[in-house]
Amino acid sequence: MIPWSPEEERLIAEKIERALDQFDRGEFLTEAESRADLERRKAAWLRDQTRR
Repeated sequence: MIPWSPEEERLIAEKIERALDQFDRGEFLTEAESRADLERRKAAWLRDQTRR
């Protein structure tokens, strides 16, 4: 496995921090909303993969 670059590590840390801040403010998805969002993103990713 190739290690992450410092830039990738920084971006990931920022995303995690943003998510934790949103959670602290009560801005989070329910389990059903989260699963539906994940399924939507997965379907879009799969469509993109078949076009290549």
